[in-house]
Amino acid sequence: MFSNPSGITRALQSFRIENQALCYSNFIPKLYNWCLKLGFTRDSIMPSRAFCSDESQGVPIILLAKHFGVFPFNHGRVGGIVSVDRHGPHADHGKDLMLLQSSHVGHDPVTGEFGVYRRIHTENADNSCSCGKIGNILEWYRTEYRYARENVRLTRFDGQPVVLVDNLLLNTERKQGLFLNLERLVQHDATGKFYTLNTLSTAYALPASDALIERLGEMSWPEHGSIEIGGRLAPEDFYFKHIFANHDPFQDQLERNMLAPMPWIVSAKHPLLTAACVNTQAEFDRTYRSLAHN
Repeated sequence: MFSNPSGITRALQSFRIENQALCYSNFIPKLYNWCLKLGFTRDSIMPSRAFCSDESQGVPIILLAKHFGVFPFNHGRVGGIVSVDRHGPHADHGKDLMLLQSSHVGHDPVTGEFGVYRRIHTENADNSCSCGKIGNILEWYRTEYRYARENVRLTRFDGQPVVLVDNLLLNTERKQGLFLNLERLVQHDATGKFYTLNTLSTAYALPASDALIERLGEMSWPEHGSIEIGGRLAPEDFYFKHIFANHDPFQDQLERNMLAPMPWIVSAKHPLLTAACVNTQAEFDRTYRSLAHN
């Protein structure tokens, strides 16, 4: 779904929470009434949910059972992944079928932070990552992103704006990691090749591209020394490669859904919220196509 970078930007920019969010206690009855308006038969609807196994998902499951009058079928795997091989069994359990999927995201109303959930059954009722599956996946990518933020640096060479890039980030032979879209960051010669102005022991100094200078402003480059590019490294400036080792594709489906949009996820103000948005959209598309092809 997220094969085009411009499409990723548009999809995420259209996502809104403010004045859009509904409590489960309001959403589930509205969902039930909508099913009736679509022509579903009362008492013949078999709902199914594709939720994570987190204990916070108990409330919507209870409300689904209350309003639809039956305990919902289970399409879900950890992380909010839809088991598309369960469509057939689900169809055997009811006349009219409804499938609800979403990745869950906790919110701390005191700090305004998304991606945390208070575990009231722990000894100290501590906050922790609202979805451990997504959080664990993101950690490797966020580490790679932090390294790039710190080791792509702005400096000058003979007064000219230069991008100082760590050798590791220039190694295109790596099997996995963060890779720079250098054409957005540095100049190239008439043949399309990048050239260096200076070679250091662990990095190369490359002339900054006109587009980067225009985007950041020439005053962003220090007169002396160097500074990290930090948050000015835009999602379009890099991409990730990662090796998926699991033989069961369902085990990696969540990470596969997020791989292309991962630069937007790790650079977001609330990475787990953006990750959940990405996964929900990707799973809707994947599930729709699994139904359309069957």
